[in-house]
Amino acid sequence: MSNTTTTTTQQHQPPPEVQLFQYINGYQVTQITFTLTKLNIPDHLKNGPKTCKTLSNEINVPENELFRLLRAANALGLLSYHCDTQTFHLTELSTLLTENHPKSLKSATLMFGSEHYFAFGNLFKSIENGKSAFSQYYNGKTYFEYLETNKESAKVFDKTMTSFTNSFKETFVESLTILKRRKVLNNQNNQKIFVIEHLIPEKIKEKDPQSIVPCLLDLNMLVMCEGGKERTESEFKELFEKCEFKLKRVIPTKSRFVIIEGELSD
Repeated sequence: MSNTTTTTTQQHQPPPEVQLFQYINGYQVTQITFTLTKLNIPDHLKNGPKTCKTLSNEINVPENELFRLLRAANALGLLSYHCDTQTFHLTELSTLLTENHPKSLKSATLMFGSEHYFAFGNLFKSIENGKSAFSQYYNGKTYFEYLETNKESAKVFDKTMTSFTNSFKETFVESLTILKRRKVLNNQNNQKIFVIEHLIPEKIKEKDPQSIVPCLLDLNMLVMCEGGKERTESEFKELFEKCEFKLKRVIPTKSRFVIIEGELSD
């Protein structure tokens, strides 16, 4: 049975060269999604499907070039094209790119598709010299110095952080429930610190999909922030000790986050 399952799974996987090419072409998918969002096309479609000509008139861009973008978005599943009416419709994915969706990723798409995108294009420089690729790309400015002088980018950043906070509410509520249950929040004599974070696995495992998010976030920290990084448990232990705390325990949650508990050293 297991051999049959393995064979079936392998049959559904594209050849290695196709998988690799999908990775190589990732930049195109990012920019298609970003451009679709930057032009506010999902918001223009949220009240119903429209033709390319109608959208072209509404957002004031050439119809031919816009159609090529919409056609690619349809191929990716970001939009759905109906041949009988020649109209483009929102999909489950592009609905998340509208402004007022409760789980909207519009601001995140605008943020990751602009400054983050250009900085990540210089990842090799961070690997070469250990310095923030963002600062090297933006003439020595740190990310937050850049935001101070770019109000539109700062606005997008603030919206993104707010949307992330809203999406993590369940994790925060669960974390508070866990801590209250363990009675660690009710003892006023305790000098403790709690960090809700991703945790990079201590050991590298072969084909470990659970480590993809924290590992990519770690590279993003390397690129965007001088000295920024995600950490393993032992690295958090070292960080706590530098601040005269000791790491007491790591508490798992139902999400991909963990609660890292520290207490003041004696």
